Amino acid sequence: MPVMEAAAQALDRARRDQEWQWLDDPVARARVLWALRYDQRPEDEDLVRHLVGLAAKHCADDPDVGMGEEAELAGFLLAQYGRVEDVWVHYGLKMTNMDTGTSYDIGYVLAAGVAETVAHVRASEHERRDELLERLDGVDQSEVDEFLAERGEWFPADPADEDPYVWVDRAMLIGDTAAAPPIPRRVGRRAGPGRVDARRAGAHLGPAGRARRGGQGDGRGNRADHRLVPQGHGSDPAGRDAPEGGRTRGCLARLGFRGGDPG
Repeated sequence: MPVMEAAAQALDRARRDQEWQWLDDPVARARVLWALRYDQRPEDEDLVRHLVGLAAKHCADDPDVGMGEEAELAGFLLAQYGRVEDVWVHYGLKMTNMDTGTSYDIGYVLAAGVAETVAHVRASEHERRDELLERLDGVDQSEVDEFLAERGEWFPADPADEDPYVWVDRAMLIGDTAAAPPIPRRVGRRAGPGRVDARRAGAHLGPAGRARRGGQGDGRGNRADHRLVPQGHGSDPAGRDAPEGGRTRGCLARLGFRGGDPG
């Protein structure tokens, strides 16, 4: 597949290079992330952590573009290492702007385990220590385990299991729509993955909010997922509920492209 051939080449370069300035380019960064999902290795940990930092910087530099697939994929890949020290890396990405606060689930922050993470945060002197402890209060390990398992299905380890529309978006991103595979006339909708944030917020949603949270399709195989918004920013009076687009929707705009040929 042409899209993945270029991605594999970008990952090979990233593994060889000592300097990663070229990954400031969103297309290069996306290619490396795509390849990492299908070929992640223990020695890639520093690279993945660097990519999360770049994703946070991108979201901070232009909050209007939202988060997008690549930022969450970077966080998902970092979560696979399960390092409790990365709690502040994950939380930094989550709290970069309002959209990441909505879209980047607290389950990633707890990827090293609820008890381990809470103990680490409680013992730290980080300036956001108390704020994060309040957010982590009451989260159950089973919720985090279920969330991470669901995200593993959302970001499959085998490219053959990807939603066909994902490849369309990726081909558009690199400016080569001919590289996209044929799209079936009918693509079955996949249920939107659950959210630790959303589950905790469920008690605060009114009937309309609960109806929205189920994961609505848009007719293209995309899912509309809903997550907890930082207090004061949501559509719910308690600031706990706001909708967020499905995985493939608007990826070009989120990466900084606002029209025209992305190539």
